[in-house]
Amino acid sequence: MEGFRLAAGVACFIGIVIALVDALAPSEKFKKQLKVMFAVIFMLAVITPIADGSIDFSGDTIAAYADTDYLAASKAAGESYLETSIGRNISRNIDELLKAENIYAQKIETSINILDNGSIDITVIDLTVDEKEADRASEILSEKLSGEEFTVNIFAQQGM
Repeated sequence: MEGFRLAAGVACFIGIVIALVDALAPSEKFKKQLKVMFAVIFMLAVITPIADGSIDFSGDTIAAYADTDYLAASKAAGESYLETSIGRNISRNIDELLKAENIYAQKIETSINILDNGSIDITVIDLTVDEKEADRASEILSEKLSGEEFTVNIFAQQGM
């Protein structure tokens, strides 16, 4: 790790020197010669720690997991997170639709399926509202989400 720090420090220092010399160089021909010279020095400064063994690329410092089980688990976790996030976003939008009609839900949960072609199907909407507003809420959802086939489960709101 110290070798990486050393190489990075040398690279930064040489970069600063190159910028200064480039600004102060008297002619284009001289600039080209200096750039070639500094490029060689730069390469040597980065390659030398690797060549003398200061920078070690053995497996202890960087752990990479590329086995199929890990990748499959990562993919499943990512898809689950995406599905949950989209479901929450749809629930917030449904809440806004209902609030626009003066229906205030205590809880909205949306279950979705993401198809292979990327489209999203709403499968179930669990809605906790006042019993008096249940039918109206169901009608509004059917009207606003026309074209979708989904089930609306209405639960009685607590404390009303």
